[in-house]
Amino acid sequence: MSELATVARPYAEAVFMIAKEDPNSADRWQEFLYSLKSLMGSEATRDVMRLPELGFERKKAFLGELSAKILQRDLTKEENDFLLTISENKRYEILPSVYDEYRMRLLAERNILEAEMQSAYPLTDGQREMFVKALQKRFNKEIELTVTISPSLLGGAILKIDDLVIDGSILGRLDGMIRSMN
Repeated sequence: MSELATVARPYAEAVFMIAKEDPNSADRWQEFLYSLKSLMGSEATRDVMRLPELGFERKKAFLGELSAKILQRDLTKEENDFLLTISENKRYEILPSVYDEYRMRLLAERNILEAEMQSAYPLTDGQREMFVKALQKRFNKEIELTVTISPSLLGGAILKIDDLVIDGSILGRLDGMIRSMN
């Protein structure tokens, strides 16, 4: 997986540099790259892209048409050029990683930090706002918080930000107590 990220990095960097020339295009590029990531997440799409009898032009057209349908718009010249480069180099498998790398750069540029929270119960709007404000203060960045409900935690929550994990769940506390007794 890290090999794909290594190969994807220069492609993502090139797209990011293009997007920086026209800041209004940054979100459009993110949507386009996400559409490609979604397409490549499908086994059927991956099977088509592996067909040796289809030339790179037809594979480019296939991805371009599906992406345009997802986005409900025509692709720009730059987006078509990107697909052409990917197709000529037969690098379809890196498209999910290109999106991930691009998004990482875009969030850093916008001073946004992604935080994932697993909670035993749904958060109220007030609780969510409290967590976001506390994280903004702690990290001095805007926070993009994603919350998933995990009843198996019994209570509390687990917060993940990059490599930092804060386990405030009852299940985590019970595990800690068991480990300390052994």
